[in-house]
Amino acid sequence: MESKIKDTQNQRVFDYMKKYGSINPMQALGDLSVMRLASRISELKDMGVPIVRDMKSSHNRFGEPVRYAEYSLTDRDYTFPDKEKDVA
Repeated sequence: MESKIKDTQNQRVFDYMKKYGSINPMQALGDLSVMRLASRISELKDMGVPIVRDMKSSHNRFGEPVRYAEYSLTDRDYTFPDKEKDVA
């Protein structure tokens, strides 16, 4: 069952990047309920999805400087990998 959940989360993360251009950990948690974005990105990369990471700087609600990763597709026309095709 865990594999099915990961597949669903991977698809949601992929679709989000395709629709909005990029995703960061706060968007993943708030919009998609994905807590471990870096893990989902790693799995997508292992599937051959062309993703690039850009490190951003900002401030948290206490005014402290923070850094976070923002991920985007390098090819917006790329389609989600079909597992059925790869198995053959």
